[in-house]
Amino acid sequence: MQRIALAIAVGGIVAPVLVALAHLFDFYGLEHGAGTWVSLADWARRGQLIPPISTHGFYAGTRYMPLPVLVQSWLTDLSHNEIAGGRLVSIAGVLVLVTSMLFAMRRCRLAWAPSLLLTAGVLMTPALGTSIVSIRNDALPAGLQLLVVAMLADERIAQSRRMWLLAGVLAGLAVNWKASAVWCIAAVVLSALLQRRRFRELRVNYLAFAGGLIGVLSVGCAFALLATDGRVVENFRELLFSSEYSALDVGLWVKPYTVALISGMVVLTPIVFYGLFHLAAGRQVPVLLRASALCCTLFTTSIFVDFQGATVNHLIDLIALGVVGFAWVTSTAWRSTSDDRASTALLTAAVVVLIGLVGTWYDPLRGALRGEVVPAYSLDNVPVAPGPILAENPLFDLAVGQQPVITDTFAFRRLAIKHPELKDGLIRRIRGHDFAAVVLLSKPGRESSSWYQDQSMGGEVLDAICTSYHSEALIADGKFELYLPGRPAALPVDSPCNQTALRY
Repeated sequence: MQRIALAIAVGGIVAPVLVALAHLFDFYGLEHGAGTWVSLADWARRGQLIPPISTHGFYAGTRYMPLPVLVQSWLTDLSHNEIAGGRLVSIAGVLVLVTSMLFAMRRCRLAWAPSLLLTAGVLMTPALGTSIVSIRNDALPAGLQLLVVAMLADERIAQSRRMWLLAGVLAGLAVNWKASAVWCIAAVVLSALLQRRRFRELRVNYLAFAGGLIGVLSVGCAFALLATDGRVVENFRELLFSSEYSALDVGLWVKPYTVALISGMVVLTPIVFYGLFHLAAGRQVPVLLRASALCCTLFTTSIFVDFQGATVNHLIDLIALGVVGFAWVTSTAWRSTSDDRASTALLTAAVVVLIGLVGTWYDPLRGALRGEVVPAYSLDNVPVAPGPILAENPLFDLAVGQQPVITDTFAFRRLAIKHPELKDGLIRRIRGHDFAAVVLLSKPGRESSSWYQDQSMGGEVLDAICTSYHSEALIADGKFELYLPGRPAALPVDSPCNQTALRY
């Protein structure tokens, strides 16, 4: 049974990686957010790491850190392919997270078979499944933070001052990769406050952690300022540290599905973790792990409240930490139970992972093994006059050999709220038919209403497109809708332009 479970677990981990590697150079699984990362790497290769918010008719505001953009640009040069460079970063990030989870579960002496099965189960979730086949940079900082918690929660490792220093370095690297990756730092501080005696005994170790953290953050800040000529400060001031809502507005503006998600996270997660921690027979769960559960939940919730663009990728930290917490509190029971019960539990876990593996990755893996390729976006056989194109997904601009006009439509909408002149300038260009074509994401009417009002360019920009351009055709297998200059006589039923009340 052990061998069968191990085979299923290894298959569940290897299959997503094989799918991602098989599509390393094509457009499989790439969604809107991937275009932003590829566009930023393109800017970096042009000599501007974190470009200005607006320059020469291009809008390139971003809330992302310079380090992952720089690494992606290097890998792009190494692979000679913009898509491959981004995919390699994403795959590496997921592998770091997988390694961190296995390390954490093995430190609590959970056997290899259940550890691998739990890790494989995480790769069946939409959050991790999307991250490994697209271009995203959320898994790496999640893995680094989880590694910090696993190292310091283990009393055998926590006695080493060097390990605390290394943990501080890893925590600082996580922040340099993703600015919001701070829950592990908050958890270390909270655990120190809750364990004052331990803090006094290990105060030198805590100082080592702080030294490693501050040192890496200092180097990262200096690098970001120098490499971007200070542009990172402007971008962060306008985007990262600005909220769309005041506290009084949250209840009015947050979408119902987000309210449901937040309610479940806030109410259920701490209760579940608390129950597991205190009901685990004979297992003393480290205070740091409890503090991590609380801090990770609160930080994840704050992201969903503040950012309309938050989606499943922001749940990666919570999912991974939840699985590790489950492994930690059940490891004693797993070792102390009878062989029959252990085999039954292992069989159940193996069946669940096998079902997830077949349901999630069978068709993609079969297509990858057959050599199926998703072609790049193009305007071949479409009557488009020469000239610049305004595309909602920057991947489309890059695929047709143009520099994206808007690097991140979500960031553009937020910038336009504070700087209406950016929006007004783009609207004038649209109404003046400065663009030979406009390419929007193909979304059904009701879905597009929420999309353009809350996440993409904004309602006023869409209105300008609808009054100055007409829907010509669906392109790229229906992924995009092509608009050409001229007001249409009639609109398709599902066209975004049929939606009303799309205003800031």
